Amino acid sequence: MKHQTLFKKLFFCLIFLFSAMAMAQHKMDDVIPGIDGPLPILDHMPPGAAEGTVGCLHLEKVNSYVIYFNGDPIFYFYADLKFPYPSIFGAESYTLQIYDSKSDTWKDFLYNNEVCTTTGDNFSIDIKYLGNEINFRLKLNGGVMDGYVSNSVLVKQQQRRSRMTSWSSDFGYKEFVGDVFEQPEFHMEAYNAENKKFETVMYPYSYCTYKWYRRNPNSYEMTLIEGADSATYTATADDVGYQLVLLIEGDDEHYSLLFQVESPIIRYPIYSSFEYKGSDGFIINTNYILPEEVLSMINISCFGEYDTVTQTMPMIDIPINEIVTIKEGQYAFYCDSLTDIIYDFHLPNNQYSLIQTCTMFGNRMVEELYAGFYSQPMHIQTELDGAPVVRDIELLKKNISGGIEIVNIADSIMHIIGDTIVLDMIIGDYYIRVPGSADNETTYFSNTPLWSDADIVNHPSYTLHWEDSIFVVKLINAIVPTTGSGVVEGEIYEAIGDLNAPARSPFNNHTRNAYTLYLRDANNNLIAKTVSDTDGAYRFSDIPFGEYDVIIDAVGYRMLTQPHHVVLTEETASISGVDYSVTNDGVEARSIPVGVKSVKTDRSEKDDVVYDLNGRVINAIPEQGIFIRNGKIHFSR
Repeated sequence: MKHQTLFKKLFFCLIFLFSAMAMAQHKMDDVIPGIDGPLPILDHMPPGAAEGTVGCLHLEKVNSYVIYFNGDPIFYFYADLKFPYPSIFGAESYTLQIYDSKSDTWKDFLYNNEVCTTTGDNFSIDIKYLGNEINFRLKLNGGVMDGYVSNSVLVKQQQRRSRMTSWSSDFGYKEFVGDVFEQPEFHMEAYNAENKKFETVMYPYSYCTYKWYRRNPNSYEMTLIEGADSATYTATADDVGYQLVLLIEGDDEHYSLLFQVESPIIRYPIYSSFEYKGSDGFIINTNYILPEEVLSMINISCFGEYDTVTQTMPMIDIPINEIVTIKEGQYAFYCDSLTDIIYDFHLPNNQYSLIQTCTMFGNRMVEELYAGFYSQPMHIQTELDGAPVVRDIELLKKNISGGIEIVNIADSIMHIIGDTIVLDMIIGDYYIRVPGSADNETTYFSNTPLWSDADIVNHPSYTLHWEDSIFVVKLINAIVPTTGSGVVEGEIYEAIGDLNAPARSPFNNHTRNAYTLYLRDANNNLIAKTVSDTDGAYRFSDIPFGEYDVIIDAVGYRMLTQPHHVVLTEETASISGVDYSVTNDGVEARSIPVGVKSVKTDRSEKDDVVYDLNGRVINAIPEQGIFIRNGKIHFSR
């Protein structure tokens, strides 16, 4: 079992290694949630097959082959039949049957006086002596469908001896409404009786006709699409649930040909992208607003353990604990303990398909929605005053609910190369934090004391040289104790998650979290540090007179306003009420307290720029209330 798991991880690592190198300069296109409105509801689906029957037999082409004996040609005419492996239906094998028009019965087809059976997926049958028109079908042997018979196909002899020497098609890679299907490329030769040779037919597309059919995937019943007689066809909503089949026939003058190509089942595309991928689930965006009945059908699956008997890796379903609609077109899928593997998202009803796109070198690539988790080395260094130092490292990561949690990296340390720590981490977005020590303050990558200002580490960087993807944390020097008589104090009011706030509705000054606050001078130097208590109160003391920003490290919450800016002077040596609110939306400075002489705004001062008390630009001077202009507080009545 251990070796099987190792094999599976190695298998996916190789896949993603080549993918990463080939796709280093592109990413999946983002989808705006619900941009195309409600999902169109499709009310048609192909009927099932009749009792005792199954649709599976496809006539690909009728072709000529020749061998020469004493200079004279001997012709063979073959019908190429395609079908799924019998194991798809739980059967052990197929028997090929032929229709006997004399007795009006189906009989087992004999080849060299033996019944023609197969466990494979094709027959190539010599039809030279079987008559002008032959009907074939398959009979299933074994399993619960033992004795079931397939659809029948009609094979006609060639009128002119011709052969297809090569062909290619992209039919198998198109399966969505809006896809344009084009005729296959093919080359033909026709037999010249005078020189007893096959000769190339120039411009073979000029001497053939096209017919497009919808094929019921359950019964293989074919329905001609009226008016579809050109070399191309664009799949429509009417084709959803069906396969497309293109029949190409020669004119029997320049060459004879019966050639059919088939598409996968056509589905209606739901364009999707990931808002979040993590060990606890996924958040996906879809261009349509999905109804509950479609949303509840979405399955997530992955490859299971390698089976040494069948030499396959079977797909297994991943339990989904809950699906939550965050907003129209954005949905959270809560799962448990996802690991490094590929997860496929699919709808099993053959109507819709979750797909993702990416744009690369001007070309748009389309594929079904999948999430790939795999491990890659992450290289981290820490520096203090420009010199490498060794420090403990913490990695932070968002969870599916939007909160920030510390990642357990105890088992992820691969090795240490000099002063570089190498972690084996699942791909994704991380925050690097170095805890404080005697000579440094807590520092987030790349050089900030605040989570809200930290640079996100997008891992891996997809560079080919590991030296180019070393994340260097430039540590902030430890704060030197100050001497002075200034005091700054305030409270943190918290209303996050499902916290009730009876004391100060809708806020509660009894916080669940301790917040670290700093005083920062005009040169961006940290002057002092303090931590709020369980009541949310904090206090800076012994502060020299001067101007400072009061900044707060609230992990997981962005600053919505400019930080408080205070001025300590002999006249105003103590300032209180420098309060912050922490909500699900972020951190906000609550008000301009008594003693605050100026506010740090988010742009250079201009006569026509007006700010509210939180330092945010407002459109005009309010009719009444307090506002800031040119660094001064004004009152309107």
